[in-house]
Amino acid sequence: MSGPVVSRSKAIRSSSPGAGAGRGGPGLESARYHRRDDTEWQGMLVDVANRLKCTSTTRCSLARACVSGFCGPCSQDSDCLVGETCTMDHCARTPNVHCRSRRDCTVGQLCVLTGTSDDVRGNADMSAVCLGDKGEMPGTASAAGQSHVTPAQPSSQGDARAIQDGAL
Repeated sequence: MSGPVVSRSKAIRSSSPGAGAGRGGPGLESARYHRRDDTEWQGMLVDVANRLKCTSTTRCSLARACVSGFCGPCSQDSDCLVGETCTMDHCARTPNVHCRSRRDCTVGQLCVLTGTSDDVRGNADMSAVCLGDKGEMPGTASAAGQSHVTPAQPSSQGDARAIQDGAL
């Protein structure tokens, strides 16, 4: 299941200036991105035009999942490996998942991914955290008593769990 896609120009509109520049090349299609709700963070969109074939999620890098024989965006936890949670179309390590969407964050915050790492899956250092609309992290005082988002049961509070757990 590839899900809806957004054109390259739509994705670039929502990301930083110059994002996607230099993409493509011999044998590669222009990037097409898996679409997220317009109210969600629009960073790290998954390119669905140039996907590698796979037989298992263990073979997919950039925190992607093997779905229908191709590496691409996850849509549920079962697309990911044991110990990973699907958040923002990526498989992140469960202890590092503090939100799945902006619904898990306080008003004015977005659920964002911190980036990929150089391990085989690309998710060893990736976290999903709530950040303010200017990228600021919430204060540690509001983090008291908060916990991680557990697989298949997203938190409805989701404010500063990353700070509490020292993820950032």
